[in-house]
Amino acid sequence: SKARQLLDAEMRIKDGDLPSVLITGQTGTGKEMLARALHFDGARRDKPFVELNCASLPASLLEAELFGHERGAFTDAKDRRIGLAEAADGGTLFLDEIGEVELSIQAKLLKLLEEKTLRRIGSVREHKVNIRIVSATNRDLEKMVREGSFRSDLYFRLRVITLTMPPLAGAGEDIQLLANHCLHCHARRYGKKNLRFSLEAIEVMRHYGWPGNVREMKNMLEQTVLL
Repeated sequence: SKARQLLDAEMRIKDGDLPSVLITGQTGTGKEMLARALHFDGARRDKPFVELNCASLPASLLEAELFGHERGAFTDAKDRRIGLAEAADGGTLFLDEIGEVELSIQAKLLKLLEEKTLRRIGSVREHKVNIRIVSATNRDLEKMVREGSFRSDLYFRLRVITLTMPPLAGAGEDIQLLANHCLHCHARRYGKKNLRFSLEAIEVMRHYGWPGNVREMKNMLEQTVLL
């Protein structure tokens, strides 16, 4: 696969400066799982993996969460606090839902990508960080660039390598492989032995549309095993 080719190539990179990766795909296709695989199967596996869902915070809090702040930088800043980008030093910073980031934060992300430096809120000093950025989105970033809601320079810096997670519908034989994996994981967790699918169940899963993709399958089979 393309992901395996990337991991193999990264093991041979001399300076250790790994390319940024953009993972695209529908909700529930396993973008976070791929991001974790790129880190924990890769050259930085012994370093931090730090994750942030960019859609979970408003812009003001997102900036503080990413870059940290000095004491007194704003009303509630009673102590100095490092941000997630600094906490990921040496490892991987995974930015999920990157398409939700506002333009004001996009400029600072671009600087982080290009110069590997950051400035905490309220600080005059810049800090050097050695991070690899992996981002993910279910949005059409190219369309957002055309509409002016996403910076083109940031987009091209994020997608040095692009990996696309396909939807589960139409996966053919892979649906049975994934279903068996989920079944065995849940069976082990709940202490239930000798569970298997009937031929009828396999046919139903192959022809079902799976609008929630792998996440829907995982949750559905956990309920099935539990009950």
